[in-house]
Amino acid sequence: KITENLALTTEMGFEIQKLKFVDAGNVLIDPNNTEKNILEIGDFVKSFF
Repeated sequence: KITENLALTTEMGFEIQKLKFVDAGNVLIDPNNTEKNILEIGDFVKSFF
């Protein structure tokens, strides 16, 4: 199920009306391995494009 109104503003209060969010899965973050985290997030984002 797509949640359309998950976040309509940033922390500064700017409106983000064009963004829509969906929970597409989990990205495992390792607090001790920044390089691995960057690769993991990159692979996750690539799965959408």
